[in-house]
Amino acid sequence: MKKSHKILTISLGAAAAIGTVALTTVLAVKCSNENKIKNEREKLDEIINTLPYPSIDAIAKNEIKELYKEVYKIDELEKIKEEIIGNEKSVLQKIIKANNEISKLSEERRNILNNILNKTNTSEEFEELFKEIDKSKKEYLVEYKVLIENKINELKYSTSEEKNDLITKVKNANSIEEIDTLKNDLFKKEKDIDSFKEELNKIVDSLPYPSNEAIAKNEIKESFKDLKTLEELENIKNEIIRENEGIKAKIIFLNQKISELPESKRESINNSLNEANTDVEFKNILKLIQEAQEQYEEEIKNEARSFINNLSSLSGDKRNKYIEELENAASPEEVNSIKQRAEKENAFESKKTELKEFINLIEYPMPDTDEKVINSKNKLKSQIDNLTFENIEDKEKELKAFNEKLIYKKEILKRVPYTTENAEGRRDMAIFIGGVTDIAGLERILPDKWVEDVATYRRLIEENFENTQKANLIKRLDTTTASSIYYDYRVEDVEYNIYETFRNNAKDWINNNIAEDKKPEYLNRITSLRRTNQFENSFNELKTKFEEIKNSLNQ
Repeated sequence: MKKSHKILTISLGAAAAIGTVALTTVLAVKCSNENKIKNEREKLDEIINTLPYPSIDAIAKNEIKELYKEVYKIDELEKIKEEIIGNEKSVLQKIIKANNEISKLSEERRNILNNILNKTNTSEEFEELFKEIDKSKKEYLVEYKVLIENKINELKYSTSEEKNDLITKVKNANSIEEIDTLKNDLFKKEKDIDSFKEELNKIVDSLPYPSNEAIAKNEIKESFKDLKTLEELENIKNEIIRENEGIKAKIIFLNQKISELPESKRESINNSLNEANTDVEFKNILKLIQEAQEQYEEEIKNEARSFINNLSSLSGDKRNKYIEELENAASPEEVNSIKQRAEKENAFESKKTELKEFINLIEYPMPDTDEKVINSKNKLKSQIDNLTFENIEDKEKELKAFNEKLIYKKEILKRVPYTTENAEGRRDMAIFIGGVTDIAGLERILPDKWVEDVATYRRLIEENFENTQKANLIKRLDTTTASSIYYDYRVEDVEYNIYETFRNNAKDWINNNIAEDKKPEYLNRITSLRRTNQFENSFNELKTKFEEIKNSLNQ
């Protein structure tokens, strides 16, 4: 049996009237309005679907749709739409009102009333529903008062006087809304204090103690756990985060100080800091840090003293000077700086000693007892005494290069083809080399080409002279050195004697073998020649000219 819907009386009357009209007329009307009516019904369906019943599939929605299925006039469909959503007494407004009232009740009551609402769509049904809602509200008000009274008694941060005063007001309240308004301040305070404590717990957890599980954190949390006012909690917060003077700032400061200590000194102080959260405790930590710092400074001073005393290349006076500086050092950094300077100077002095020992091992051609060798080595050592940190490495390279060149030149000297091992020229060169202290001097005294030059002089003598002349020239060659600084006999002298002796021999031969009228011409050919820096070429030119003269007489 269908419900009788007051909101749909117009539509139902119109449906009954259709039977009195001729069938053809009805069909014509239906055909002409079919599309419009279809559209209007679809719009109505959408409206019904969006009605805010507790359930999307509320029975009441389908019942409303069934009641306008047989309505065929657009204006009547519009009136139905108006009665559903268009005025203050519409189905929509009644649903909204019912939802609002039901939402204030307990969950159990809400479920019961929502089930009724899902089946309600007539004026009579809504009237009955609102009666049920009013009844539930009165019953729930009694329950709600008991519930709120219990919650008031459970409040952690309100005084007994505040609680009793609020309970009295709740008992006299006439609505749930009034109760909610009355309890708002105390309940909000409760929530605010809990939130503040939660915030404080997070702040404490973030404090940069050495350990995340620092005992001090729990002690701080305990200090505000039972506080009951926001003012007290605010004071605790300020104590923790106050700039420069708060707990957090002090922990950061002490952490920095601890980090400046050596690793071996940190653990015990970090453990103490993990337990500190008061000014007295923080001051004690700072005192521990200062004591550890002083102890560390004394330890590194002692270590530095021992280190410096063991620097064997420093003189006693220099070691004492550095140790005196240590006594006045104001920081570990300064101690390390002094230690490094002492170590650097020790390495410098050690290198100087090493270079002097190296100089002692340099082997000149003459023995170390030779006066020139003694003077040369002393000169090199005096150069070592005048070195600085900046140029000692260069001097070491220079000495090693000189020694290598000296070894090479001694081999060159052995290879010079004097006619005897103990030739005076070889001995003189050895003496000259003994007075040299640099590579340039070695090159000047004994150029590499001296081996070749002496070989040339000796060959020319042996090939072009005999008997006494040969012996005299060889003797003079054996006394000749390559240097431009000589005792008795210079290179120019041996070249002159070889050249001029050969020229004199040629002149003697011309005088003895050429007719008087031809002598001047041939003599001029010989005397007009000049010795140049290219000695062998000059000599060969002289020899060739003489051979030409001799050959011309045989033709």
